[in-house]
Amino acid sequence: MSLTVLQYKTTQNRQPAPQADYLNQPSQDPSAKLMLYRTAKLIKDQIKHCKGMSLYPVSVNDIDLATAKQIVPTDVYLFLQWVITKDDVEADLESSCSIAADERRVLCLAQDLIHCASHGRVKLPKHVGLAMSVRHMTGSKQLVSILNRMGHCSSYDEIESVDTGLAKEILAKSQDCGTVIPSNISPGAFIQFAADNNDLNEETLDGKRMTHAMTLVVYQKKPFVPMPPPKVHADHVGKERSLIRINAYDEILECSAHGKRPNVKDFIGK
Repeated sequence: MSLTVLQYKTTQNRQPAPQADYLNQPSQDPSAKLMLYRTAKLIKDQIKHCKGMSLYPVSVNDIDLATAKQIVPTDVYLFLQWVITKDDVEADLESSCSIAADERRVLCLAQDLIHCASHGRVKLPKHVGLAMSVRHMTGSKQLVSILNRMGHCSSYDEIESVDTGLAKEILAKSQDCGTVIPSNISPGAFIQFAADNNDLNEETLDGKRMTHAMTLVVYQKKPFVPMPPPKVHADHVGKERSLIRINAYDEILECSAHGKRPNVKDFIGK
């Protein structure tokens, strides 16, 4: 009798708890499956109304976490926040995750979800910034293409179009303002300049193969007032991957290095 009771207790202890059995087989419950389906449809409907960011031209403020949080729909953000973190139900879009690393992961996964659900039609800060960073650090088209096929970043052709748009914007802005002004410098505010020489191999015996350059840095404190909307100077209707033709004042005139040095005044007005 004692052996039978012992076997019954052992068998009873091996049985999984109802909650564990529910977690291992959630698809067996029709109500749970229907709840998951309705949640997915709700999130997909939110993604359909997501407009993303503008690519032409891209500003340095367009590829940060603050911009990403403004783009990500509320339901998508809260859903991933409750999945990844231990935050309670009182969390909202105005508040961030308690851990900064979790906030970054939530926003990155939310952008991946939007990118895959929209088939890349919605442009997002993470995918544009990651593709530009990888292309700048490695110069590998194959690496950017692999990350794009996995849904982590934009395509290589799209990044080339973004770089061309930035070049067109700089050329057009230099024509309007008379000089090249960085996009993060605000007009009308106080600025400071710092310059220093950058000499390389200046102590060679023959005096050749030396580089003498001047580096100029611009400093400006961030204003406390809201920033004005950026002004677009170039025409970004066509999304070219390369500049078709540079402006006339940027063309380099041909000058022969042989024989007598030409008169500099001969090139005035040309």
